[in-house]
Amino acid sequence: MLLTIYIPTFNRAKRLEKSIADVFREIKSSNLESSISVLVGDNCSLDTTFQVCAEAKEIALIEEIDFSYFKNVTNLGFSGNISSGLERVKSDWIMFLSDDDNLYQGALAKVCQDMTEKSPSIAFYNFAQAPYDVANPLITKTNYSIQNVDYLQLASLVIWPKLTGIIFRVQPIIERSMQIKEICAFSKHFPHVILSAYLLSQSPRLLTSKIFLGRPDDDFLDHVNFVPYIGEYLISEFASYIDHFDSKNESLKQLVAQIPRTSILDVSISSLIGYYRGRTKMTKKVKARLESNLSRWFFGKSRTSDGLLFLKPSKYFYFKLLLVPFFALTATLRYHLRGQKLQLMEDGF
Repeated sequence: MLLTIYIPTFNRAKRLEKSIADVFREIKSSNLESSISVLVGDNCSLDTTFQVCAEAKEIALIEEIDFSYFKNVTNLGFSGNISSGLERVKSDWIMFLSDDDNLYQGALAKVCQDMTEKSPSIAFYNFAQAPYDVANPLITKTNYSIQNVDYLQLASLVIWPKLTGIIFRVQPIIERSMQIKEICAFSKHFPHVILSAYLLSQSPRLLTSKIFLGRPDDDFLDHVNFVPYIGEYLISEFASYIDHFDSKNESLKQLVAQIPRTSILDVSISSLIGYYRGRTKMTKKVKARLESNLSRWFFGKSRTSDGLLFLKPSKYFYFKLLLVPFFALTATLRYHLRGQKLQLMEDGF
């Protein structure tokens, strides 16, 4: 088998059902049944994900599509689910696809052509999500390079660390399984980015394509459950990678320096105010994490509960801090008068 499409998922059965149908349709329309397999990694979902995959298996048998599914015994987190998928792939390449993303017509045929002709170790494709949509592509020129390790070639990935559109050659992963597991252990949020850096260091055959592979669901913002300072995790995980694997490469340090820094305290307070004003959606877990950040800072802590350093807040932070109780109270009263409650999104991933 040439390519496996790996879809990690958790508690999003309806979106997964749509994603699988989309992939099946694309495989059939491009006559790729003999070239592409589909693998779903269920991170111990509590919804109807199992039933969705069981039905997909029946459809796949009829359509002669290679489809498989596994369910982790416990929720292993995002990186754990990525690692679980990598262990099960038996094709030449693996392509990651988020369970709420949609493929463009003809995209898989182009991917298969590129893998066959170029045989890259790593490949990145454009993804049409603002600000990097078709009117403003992140990758503007297709490029294939075989050279000494230059981490700056990953600049587009650290600028926009999307999972969908990343492709790895499987053989280097099999040969370095212990290192892959180690990276996934410390890279909780961005294993696909850190693994890209590691695999580039081992086999620098990189393809970056200006082709657009897909786009998100139209309502993707309705289920985003990341904290608003996610880039700080990427910086932290790169620091661990540098310490463990490549402490002397200057291009790696230059790459990390390009990642914009975020004041965790400032974005925490701004996001909470936005939530109470009805302008920002968030999940219960994200709200709790933002409140924890402010609480820990108030009691003299220098880091978040999971170890990220609080950068010095802006001069406007203290003013906004005084506004939080006001906006929280007015929001509570406003919703009470309407006979409603403040709403939080369901946690996913």
